[in-house]
Amino acid sequence: MNPENQMFEDSAYFALHSVDGRHDVKALKKELDALPGVLSVSVNAQDNTVSVDYNINDISRETISERLSELGYLRQFD
Repeated sequence: MNPENQMFEDSAYFALHSVDGRHDVKALKKELDALPGVLSVSVNAQDNTVSVDYNINDISRETISERLSELGYLRQFD
């Protein structure tokens, strides 16, 4: 395999707030899945967490975090 075409995967985990039911889970998953480089999204509404598998060549953890913040789901710790 050509090293330039290699996919480098990583996973990121985020604490969320205000995930309320199936509608929020579906909307959040749709928004994150639309980001270039995101490979999979798993939302746990009971624990208010999301895990995101992504290609580090196409997107960064920070970009995913920023999007969660823009959407109002990212839990901020003081």
